[in-house]
Parts: sequence; C-alpha cells; structure tokens
Amino acid sequence: MAQRPPAPVIAPLSGDIGQRLQQLADFIGQNIVGISVLQDQVRQLGARQNAAVSEAPANPAGTTSATNVLMGFAASLPVNSSRIIAMANGQLNSSASTGISYCSLWLGTGTAPVWGAPVPSGAIRIGQEVQFDASSTTAATAFSISGVASGLTPGTPVWLDMAVRSGNGTASVSNVVATAFSLTDAVTTFP
Repeated sequence: MAQRPPAPVIAPLSGDIGQRLQQLADFIGQNIVGISVLQDQVRQLGARQNAAVSEAPANPAGTTSATNVLMGFAASLPVNSSRIIAMANGQLNSSASTGISYCSLWLGTGTAPVWGAPVPSGAIRIGQEVQFDASSTTAATAFSISGVASGLTPGTPVWLDMAVRSGNGTASVSNVVATAFSLTDAVTTFP
C-alpha cells in the first residue's frame, strides 16, 4: 500500500486579510484533511476584519422626558478597527397633536444602558438628531440616521442605542432596525 505524502505545511500568515484568506483557501484546496478546522479559521479571520451587528429590538415604552432617555436596546459590537459605521431606521412617534418628538443614535463603551437611563458622559452621537413636529394625535414619521464614529479602541466592545426626548406629549420609537459595522482602517478615495 502506497503511503500518502505528507501534507504541505502552510507558511505563517502574513499581509492583509485578503492575502490571509487566499492563503487559507489555497491550503484548503490542496488538503482535504482538517478542512473544517481551516474553514473555521477563514471565518474567524473574516469576522475579526469586519465585525457587524444588526438588531430589530422590541418597541420600547415612550417617554415624556425633555432630556434624552435611552431605549435600552443593548446592541453590542466588537470593534476591530478605530472606526465603525452605524445606522438606524424606524418610526418616530408623538402622542400629542402639537407634540414634538426627537430621536438620536448613540454609541458608548462599558455596560449597555437600560431603558430610561440618561446618555452617559463620553457617549458619541451618531449622525444628526431627528425632530418630528406632529400635526395630529398619535402621529408618526419614518426616520433614518447614519454616521461614522472614529477614534475607537480596537478590541473594546461598544454598545449602540437610541435616545428619545419629548417637546410635549409622549415621544417614542417603533419598528427600529439598527445596524453597525466595524470598518477597516484602509482609506479609499473617489475622484
């Protein structure tokens, strides 16, 4: 019985993530033994490069507070670079016919806030605050907020949450979908 030749040894990984993934893919193509282990390594390298989270939380209670109150979504994201892009879409509601409602997207480190907590010191607002001037009772409008946060520390997880405040009446958000991606530190410019 002929002996199987020894499996080639993959060289230590070097270069950017694309080169690393290609090295592993080439190695997997040549060696069926241990393929699941190597596929896991490919997935882990890809996950470390661009971490992402997408949340569609339950609709939180509204607030009559005139200052920002966090909704307690507690979406958490591992940060793999110094920048992330975050976005949230949903519906901003007001219970008063002349109500004014506001919502904003916030990012912070440490323990994720619970519903009703104030925005902690050091938290970063993503994008602009949305204002809705209601013209009828139980009025609502769609919103979309997005932006980039920079200056983050790779390896330090962050939380993502919505803050709501009211000019009068009860302000709330509903049908929210929030998404965040850890960006690579490569810079691409367009003409």
